Amino acid sequence: MSDAEKLRLLCVTGAVPRYLEEIRPRQSVVQNIKRMCFSPEGLLFSEFEKIFHDIFARRSGSFKRIVQALSGPALQPGELCQALGVKPTGDLSEKLAILVASGMVARDYSWDLSGQQTAISRYRIRDNYLRFYLRYIDGGHSKIAQGLYRDVHLENLHRWDTIIGLQLENLILNNLTALIRRLDIAPESIISASPYRQHQTKRHDACQVDLLIHTRNSVVYVCEIKFRGKIENLVIAELRQKIKRMLGMAGRSIRPVLIYHGELAPGIKESDFFSYLIPVGEFLHQ
Repeated sequence: MSDAEKLRLLCVTGAVPRYLEEIRPRQSVVQNIKRMCFSPEGLLFSEFEKIFHDIFARRSGSFKRIVQALSGPALQPGELCQALGVKPTGDLSEKLAILVASGMVARDYSWDLSGQQTAISRYRIRDNYLRFYLRYIDGGHSKIAQGLYRDVHLENLHRWDTIIGLQLENLILNNLTALIRRLDIAPESIISASPYRQHQTKRHDACQVDLLIHTRNSVVYVCEIKFRGKIENLVIAELRQKIKRMLGMAGRSIRPVLIYHGELAPGIKESDFFSYLIPVGEFLHQ
């Protein structure tokens, strides 16, 4: 398989060994995904219900509603409550803690550039298969059971490119140690490594960075993660604007990083804007 096919399969399975055992190398990525996810006998068609029933039993319905609300971008607790149509309660906090402990969900805290953890946090689906199931299998469950999805065109699935991008971001966040080694950062020097979110106020604009790594020697790695057929030069202007908006960057060394899969447009390498251009395929050969 090509690196592109391997990455797409990892984006769907999350590199869970049991799921990887189901892959047939002689088949294409599309054939494997259709067989595992969109056929009635496919392992990943029925795996979700088995897992949820085994772990949560009669409470599986309430836990499922939470992960369904988190199947898109990460949400703050208040945003999650709004999506669920509920008020903040101890019961919801307890369920979220259980989902985090199970490894299905991650809670990412924001850090300021002084190295202090803030009170702002966001929940995201950590398990790639879980998000894929909720986005693309769950809603068509009865049709898949009838065998109507065997010839589904993956690229026509709703927001396919966006969700695969989120899946790749998840893979990177779940395997930070490999990225830290690639950037040659001493682990003991890291103050924080997490997605960065800055709210809009009257004094400053909003800003969102896929991954921000802050070290004790005042170096900040601003990481953009892209999974596209072609990555245009616009990515430079976008990241430059984000860096300009970020608070507390004065006096710090900024290292823009592009972690990507796809064809780089002419001019990206020549611009020398990025301190690191890292093809995700590199991690498949370590």
